[in-house]
Amino acid sequence: MSLKEKNLECIRLGFPELYERLQSGTFALDATQVAFEETVTRPALFVQTEGEEVVRMNSIYNPDHEAAIWIQGQQGLQEKNLFLFGLGNGSFGHALLNGKGMESKVLIYEPSANVFMMALECCDLREFFSIPGVRVIVEGINDDMASGVMEEMLTLDNYESRQFFVSPQCEVLFPDIRKKWVKIYMDGVGVLMSNRNTVRRFIHISPYNQLLNLKYLKRGYYISDIAAVWQTEVPVALVGAGPSLEENIETLRERRNQMFLFAVDSALPYLLSKDIIPEAYICIEADKPMDFFQDERAFEIPMFCKVDTTYHLLEKHNAPKIFGYDEPFVMALYEKYHIPLPAYRYGGNGATSLFAICKELGVENVILVGQDMAYTNGHGSHAGGRDEGYDEENKFRIPGNNGDMVMSRQDWYRFVKWYENAIPVMNYNHVINTAENGALVKGTECMTLNQALDRYGKSHKSVHEILTQVSSPGVFGKLKDLEKLYYEWEEELVQIDRICKRNPKDEKRKKYDMYFLVKLYEEVNEKDSFDISQKDGIKKLNEYLKQCIREVAKHGLGGN
Repeated sequence: MSLKEKNLECIRLGFPELYERLQSGTFALDATQVAFEETVTRPALFVQTEGEEVVRMNSIYNPDHEAAIWIQGQQGLQEKNLFLFGLGNGSFGHALLNGKGMESKVLIYEPSANVFMMALECCDLREFFSIPGVRVIVEGINDDMASGVMEEMLTLDNYESRQFFVSPQCEVLFPDIRKKWVKIYMDGVGVLMSNRNTVRRFIHISPYNQLLNLKYLKRGYYISDIAAVWQTEVPVALVGAGPSLEENIETLRERRNQMFLFAVDSALPYLLSKDIIPEAYICIEADKPMDFFQDERAFEIPMFCKVDTTYHLLEKHNAPKIFGYDEPFVMALYEKYHIPLPAYRYGGNGATSLFAICKELGVENVILVGQDMAYTNGHGSHAGGRDEGYDEENKFRIPGNNGDMVMSRQDWYRFVKWYENAIPVMNYNHVINTAENGALVKGTECMTLNQALDRYGKSHKSVHEILTQVSSPGVFGKLKDLEKLYYEWEEELVQIDRICKRNPKDEKRKKYDMYFLVKLYEEVNEKDSFDISQKDGIKKLNEYLKQCIREVAKHGLGGN
């Protein structure tokens, strides 16, 4: 097996999305000229960009030794997110991987497809595709995946723990691409800051939801378990409440046996009003108004949710509750009790979250229904005449599926971009967009719902039937008596408070479960007073725990 074949096999196993791009041969090479010269370790590369002189990228005696010296002068190797501009022959990336912290994730951006293709031929790049937490983006080959991969790496917990590195000579050779790469990163941070503001808005209720809803984890279902028995060849229709939903109602009714019908919570009332009961729906909002669930049938439909979902809904909901990605506090408990962590983070709303859930389930084909992300007939924004308001200052035109420009708004446009980033990373066989007059989403195939079902529709078991096949519902059974846990967490808050009085940023506070909830308050303080927000958070969490203890005692839900 040649070195290139060995590299490609590692890429196939470790980053299959990139492998498919390489195998397709549809990418465009750039004008960079590349040559190499053998050394005592790995080949040194010589690069010439258009109109420039030839630049030697590595030592012509020992590139790995040169890179080892380079890494000694770098700071921030223990940060959680490391970004390297320039893969080249792999020597500088190799040094970075050797020096990084155990928990550090590494994203490497190679600015030249020609350099990468030459390196595949003559350099051993296998470590970059076999170490978890390392991703490679190549300009011109899979750079459209950069934002999606970035979203996997950056979270509210770790985005401030980051460090940029630039391989020697790359900044000089590729200054424009470096600027582009920095912009991609800053756009990702901008989304996170928007999410941070959302957390700030829900800080009065989210921790209470998370603490009070823990009791449902004991008898809940988990996406990782359901994936083992899911009918992956059956398409899933993700139904939003956009105007085009009305056009698809009869098809949804008549051909529902050929698809799984998942509804976003905002589409649920409209579907039920038409006597169409979805297979499942999603609600992930911490303060979702119960007005959306006035039809009692909503409480008998399986629901994808989070522990952070409004506890008023979980309290009334009688059907299976399916848990997936959640907030850091809950994710820490998942890990502690050996529940497989989801591979894909949810998007910013129900529809994008369902999109990520489908990948976790192994779904092959996804059909977007009623996800227009654009106004219709002037100001219309939702099926059934529901109107969220029309803001003249927040509207602008973007390309539509019909070839014209359509009117959208900022939050919808953000979701368009989320899909465009997620589609190449999640790598479905087909993503169908049925909103003919909706916003264009790159990576989707536009056709009618009937056309999509003619091609991909298949009969299937109901979600209720599938759940009976799940071997271990309630794998959270190892969770201690909930009332005892609440008392333990009260004691943890006392310990955290003592530590913080000596030193508000003492690392010892991070060993406690309750630190993850205290951190919420640290992050969202309006006046950026760390000490005050931390103290107020501990006080508020104590109040929440006391309420939770009263609820558990009242309903007798403490034990197994």
